[in-house]
Amino acid sequence: MTLVLSRPQVRVPAARKRRLVVPALAAFWFLYVLAQGAFSGNFWVWLLFDIAPPFGFVVVPVVLLGLARFTERCRKVVVLAVLSLLLGLPHSGLNPHAVLGGGDGPAPSGALKVFSWNTEYWDEADGQDEFYAFLKSQKADVYLLQEYLNWDFRPGADGLWRGARSAGDLQRLRQEFPGYTIVARGELLTLSRLKVLGVRPVGPDPGEVPGEDWWKVFDAAKVLRTDLLYQGSALSLYNVHIPQQLSQRTLLSPGFYLDVNDNDLRRQAQFEGLHADLKANPHPSVVAGDFNTTPAMGDMRWLTSVATDALRANRSVYPVTWRDDAWMPFWRLDWAFTRGPVRVHRYEFGSPHRMSDHRTQELTVSV
Repeated sequence: MTLVLSRPQVRVPAARKRRLVVPALAAFWFLYVLAQGAFSGNFWVWLLFDIAPPFGFVVVPVVLLGLARFTERCRKVVVLAVLSLLLGLPHSGLNPHAVLGGGDGPAPSGALKVFSWNTEYWDEADGQDEFYAFLKSQKADVYLLQEYLNWDFRPGADGLWRGARSAGDLQRLRQEFPGYTIVARGELLTLSRLKVLGVRPVGPDPGEVPGEDWWKVFDAAKVLRTDLLYQGSALSLYNVHIPQQLSQRTLLSPGFYLDVNDNDLRRQAQFEGLHADLKANPHPSVVAGDFNTTPAMGDMRWLTSVATDALRANRSVYPVTWRDDAWMPFWRLDWAFTRGPVRVHRYEFGSPHRMSDHRTQELTVSV
């Protein structure tokens, strides 16, 4: 006869299980924040994690601090939460200038008003007269407009999807903006009341070539530099629309990840081109547009090392610019930077009046 002794099962009380969850969450979040700093902007797969709302880098640690007293490892949770908060603040999108003050003082006489906006397929879904009335009401000296295009949402008579195509609206623009110089390159449109000294291709944009195809220009030209004559000197305005990072395919499709990898390569090519041009440009510069990049993402670390965020003149604690039509927008995708002796006296995000999913950027600058 064989005697089999079985070990008694030790049951962990449900209350203790709950107390163990909080330290595990604190450890997980701390590792996530470390990974965000290490991988964002360096590893294309992390683009999938970069879509999380930036305010989470503040909210999650604060919640963990509130739950710490309900666990047996309170000190460990507090330490991890505080470290996560400190490390995550640069990714949070919070604007310290809203509290500490900022900006470069009152605008002097002759200050330049710059208006930047992703129009969301130009006037395709809006009343044309209403759209142009909104643009003219801004009374800007310089307009930096993205998505100067229309989009085919349905296949044509031949069954083919063509996607982006030129808005082809230059004649109407000349009528609505007399006295402005119009510079169009693919989907990027710059209108200037100031004299244009020159236009320069940036990054992958090959510049003007005979018989060029609009689609190829649209695909390559995502940064448009226009040099203007301002108070006797040259001032460079960069109109930017960085490609989005995600794919239109489903998450379970292998093509989704191929698209994300390809989009990352396209994004980096544009960023590197902009970086190289800015570093070599001796003129004071203003850079603005839709970067498809949140404050949590590491893609623009280099840009903040050579240019200054105009947010210093903004009073929003948590500025957001995308999904203006949503019940609560979470992301800032539109940015403005200055380089050299450019002062920012005003920087605000305005309502697009339901004509776009991006808020407008309105700057008043001087040199």
